[in-house]
Amino acid sequence: MRHKNPREIGSRSLRASLAYASIPSDEVIRKLQWFLDLEDIPLDFLTDDPLLRRRGKRVCAHLCRDSLPQGSLIGIPSGIDDLSLYITNPELTFVHMAATSDKLGAIYAGMALCSDYRIEPLGAGGIVTRSCSDVPLTSVSRIERFLERAGSLYGARKARIALPYVLEHSRSPKESGLAMFYGLPPALGGMKLGTVRLNPCIKVFTGRDLFGKPQSEERYPDILLTSVSKSGARRDVAFDYDSVSVHEGDAKLLDDRRRANAIATVDSIVHYSITTTDLEDFDYLVLMGERARRVLKLAARPTLRVSRESEEGRMQLARFRSRQDDLWKRFVFKGPGY
Repeated sequence: MRHKNPREIGSRSLRASLAYASIPSDEVIRKLQWFLDLEDIPLDFLTDDPLLRRRGKRVCAHLCRDSLPQGSLIGIPSGIDDLSLYITNPELTFVHMAATSDKLGAIYAGMALCSDYRIEPLGAGGIVTRSCSDVPLTSVSRIERFLERAGSLYGARKARIALPYVLEHSRSPKESGLAMFYGLPPALGGMKLGTVRLNPCIKVFTGRDLFGKPQSEERYPDILLTSVSKSGARRDVAFDYDSVSVHEGDAKLLDDRRRANAIATVDSIVHYSITTTDLEDFDYLVLMGERARRVLKLAARPTLRVSRESEEGRMQLARFRSRQDDLWKRFVFKGPGY
C-alpha cells in the first residue's frame, strides 16, 4: 500500500518459486529497508527450508511448503547488485492476510488491496489517489481467479469466505470502514443497507446549452446504497465522506461541496454527508444508517424470531450492538491507517 503497483515496475515471473529462496543477512535487510522506503518496518520472508526460519527485529521468516500457483511471485528491483528480489503478488498477499486475520480484518485488507488509493505520508491525509500507470493493485475478479488455482493453499479457505464481502474502488481507509459499517450483514456487525458500491459513476444535470439542450457530467459519490423492491422500484442513498484530513485545502473542500450539491439534484438519490467528527459519534452513524434504511424501505435489522421486548430479544440485540461497536472501533473510529 506504500508503493506503486509492482506489476508496473516489475515483471511477473511464472517460473519463480521458493525452491532456492534464501533469507538475507541483517546487513542486506537494512539496505533493502532503506531502498524500499520501509525503514523501521520488519520484512517478512517466505522459505521452504525450516532451517532458515528465524525471527528478529528486522526480519520474520515464514515456512511455506505449499505449491504456489504460477505468478505468485513478482520480481522487483532490489537496489543491490546480484540480488534477485521477489514479492508476493497482491492476490497471494490477500490469502496470507486472511490466514492471519479474522473475517473483518480479511475484508478490510481485501478492500485496501482493491482500492484506488495508496499510502503516502506526504500526501493530504497520508494518502494519494492512484492514477495513470499506478492502477489498483488487484480486483475481486483477479483474486477469484487466483483462488481457483490456489487449492488448499494455507489461508485460501478463509480468503474465499471473506472475498464476497470485499468492495472495490475505495478512495480512503475511512471510506472502507464506513462501507463495512453500513453494508456488512448483522452477523458481522454491519447494518446491511442494501447493495453497496464505492465511487460509482452517475450522471448529473449541469444546465442547458445555448440551444436549450440539457447538459450533464459524471459525478462519483463515495458510497452508494441501493435497494430494489419486489415490484422493481429502485431507491438510492448516497453518502459522501468529507474530511479535512483527507480532502485538505479550500479548493478541495469547495469541490466536495459542489459535488454534493450536484448529486443532490438527482431525483432518485437521497444524499447525506459524513464528516470526520461524525465518524467519531457511534450513535449518530447508527441514526444516519436508520434514516437511510427508511429511505430504502428496508426491514429492520437484525431480524429476530422473538419479540424485541422479550429477554431473549434484548440479549440478541445486545450481542448485535456489541459486534457493531467492535466494527466501528476497529475500522471507522480507531481503524487501521487513518
